[in-house]
Amino acid sequence: MQYGQPTATRFQKTTVNCVNNSWTDLGGSTPLTNRVGTELFVKSQAAINKLYIAYSLSSTAPSDLVEDCIALETGSYHFVSNGPGLYLWGRTDAGRGKVIVTEFAA
Repeated sequence: MQYGQPTATRFQKTTVNCVNNSWTDLGGSTPLTNRVGTELFVKSQAAINKLYIAYSLSSTAPSDLVEDCIALETGSYHFVSNGPGLYLWGRTDAGRGKVIVTEFAA
């Protein structure tokens, strides 16, 4: 019996620009099928202090308040073990920020 996540055999990198006044889909233009995980790297300007991430089960932007979300600092990495049915969303606390999203698929 096998436990844990399957081995990733494919990946794709996408650069996503997030803003502070609305949620941005972090899945890129064509999310991978059979996705097993997503790595986020917050690469933004010094004016951006935090990237907030939220989850949803549909392609509709979440209504979460940023206070209830995961906050990532500029320059940090974050790995989310998520399948193809979970959508990741991001927004900054000020201005525009750049996030490098790497999806891994089986």
